Amino acid sequence: MAALTKINEAQYAKGEAILADAERAKGKALKAGFMSSLLGSSKEVKCEDAAELYQKAGNAFKMAKGWQEAGKAYSEAGQMHLEIKSNSYDAGNLFKDAGECFEKVFPEDAVNAWQQAIQIFSDSGKWSTCGKLQQSISEIFEREDGSEGSAIESYEQAIAFFDMDSHSKMKARACMEKMAALMVKVEDYLRAATCFEQLAEMCLASNLTSMGAKAHMLKVIYCSLCAEDPVAARTKLSEFVAKDYTFGSAREGEFATQLVEAYTAEDAQAFGQACADFNTIRKLPPDAISMLSKCKRAITVEEDPEPESVDEDTLEANPQDDEEEEELDDLC
Repeated sequence: MAALTKINEAQYAKGEAILADAERAKGKALKAGFMSSLLGSSKEVKCEDAAELYQKAGNAFKMAKGWQEAGKAYSEAGQMHLEIKSNSYDAGNLFKDAGECFEKVFPEDAVNAWQQAIQIFSDSGKWSTCGKLQQSISEIFEREDGSEGSAIESYEQAIAFFDMDSHSKMKARACMEKMAALMVKVEDYLRAATCFEQLAEMCLASNLTSMGAKAHMLKVIYCSLCAEDPVAARTKLSEFVAKDYTFGSAREGEFATQLVEAYTAEDAQAFGQACADFNTIRKLPPDAISMLSKCKRAITVEEDPEPESVDEDTLEANPQDDEEEEELDDLC
């Protein structure tokens, strides 16, 4: 744990003292049986006392920034409530608090704590809360290299929770956008296209968001071409023009038409020129550049490369910041 200030040291010591009391209270609670209930000292009361002590210990550790200790204390408090099944709402909130502490030091423990909270809140029909927690889990997976599949699955579950709450449609859309981007990253273009199409339909459902539909429609075309399916791209293009009469004459619609025609004709030069023209009007984002570059490579006639001399100094000094610019140059 990081070096503690005097105030934090005092809070940490307080947390340890309360935790010791909580452990003793837990031992008594778990041993409580029929005779103790006759004497007016039921297991339920003892568990509630232990839960309260664990929560106080968690609060003290949290003030001391002892995140792991706080997370463990909150988790124990939640378990005490589950032991007697008297207050599942408090148990869910305690596991939620535990996850927030664990996230700062051990994200995998945060996932476990939040999953317990989700199970409790889902039994109570608190779908928005479940969705937010599942979204937080998704973001943890998203930050871990090689966990894109887990992140996609988690975002899908978050969307399902948000869809069950009539006031959480915007949150569901935000999760779907992230999920679609991850699908593009792992080159699952067909599923990504389906997501982008759903996003476009969500936008078209409201006058306030209808203008945002065009960007999603364009990404459907990108995905279809990345999947090497120009027929599907042309079909979707026709459908979008029918659904949104402004799409065909908009910059996005004209660009999509140029891409489909150039790809179908296997005209890499026309494809690149269309990208260059669009980029001068509206800067292409990195994900679009990557997808369009893949499409262009698929229709580029390969030629025997000329041998090039390689400067070792240049090879060593290859700034990562220049990669996107180089990819854009190759595309256009």
